[in-house]
Amino acid sequence: MKWKKRDKFELHHIVPISSARNKEEAKMIDDYRNLIYIHKYKHKDISRRGNRNVVLSINPNEAVFSDFENRERVKTTNDKEALYTRKQTRIDKISKYNARLLQSLFEFTQPH
Repeated sequence: MKWKKRDKFELHHIVPISSARNKEEAKMIDDYRNLIYIHKYKHKDISRRGNRNVVLSINPNEAVFSDFENRERVKTTNDKEALYTRKQTRIDKISKYNARLLQSLFEFTQPH
């Protein structure tokens, strides 16, 4: 699905490029499965928190970005503060890719 640019929304790297230690990791991070459109105020909120909100919990209605301890959370509602597909198969790809990046870059496994 192609999204038309909307005012007040910005493309957000769920795991930030600054987490990369080399070109290979930067390429992994710059993958479309690690990108989501979020409202600019939510984007600023994540940036203000030091880009620590890299653990993604996502479903068709909301995406929640939390830190590794699940203490700091930024919640977004789909079609309001975030823009992404509602197709579960695509959401699963995004979620699995986030888990893969977290394991590869930080040796972090999200509790279920």
